[in-house]
Amino acid sequence: MAEGRTFKRCSCRNSDGKALGQKCPKLRRADGGWSYRHGIWNYQIELPPGPDGKRRGPLRRGGFATQDAAKDGLGQVRDLLALADSGFVFTHPDGNRLHPQHISDQFLWLACLAGLPPVRLHDLRHGAASLMLAAGVEMKVVQETLGHTSSAFTADTYTSVYPQVATAAAEKTAALLFGKQDQAQLGQVISLRS
Repeated sequence: MAEGRTFKRCSCRNSDGKALGQKCPKLRRADGGWSYRHGIWNYQIELPPGPDGKRRGPLRRGGFATQDAAKDGLGQVRDLLALADSGFVFTHPDGNRLHPQHISDQFLWLACLAGLPPVRLHDLRHGAASLMLAAGVEMKVVQETLGHTSSAFTADTYTSVYPQVATAAAEKTAALLFGKQDQAQLGQVISLRS
């Protein structure tokens, strides 16, 4: 993985109006060290190729007051890239995966410390899906968010969780059929034969 680097830039311009960036002579002191008063600290790190194998440009961030702050930011990016390389969400600092039972145990312990009822980590996934459906998120979006292969599976698993999802669907259909002026009658049986 790329190490990255820190550097200073400024917003000075030459006589032609072109930005000097890292080439500004005020950035360096006479002894060759960095000026304390001029410019802002930045970092740059080369990103690994994307999922399609294509090369991506470098990641650059700036606005740091000190070189140490820029180095800290660069270190955080390096750590995140190392985690992404492992392919696991929960890892040891060296990138090796944590055992799933350890993660579940830690989650249960944290829930207990927070005064929450016993809940499995996986239950959060179900809760998120149920809340998305209750909020009216399209079934296809929920299916893709959860990584299910078909929306039929998602519908079979989650539509019975919240009866108000079905009620909301019926009310939306009634509003479409009868117009907004009839929404006050929602929940009442209406004869379609006149």
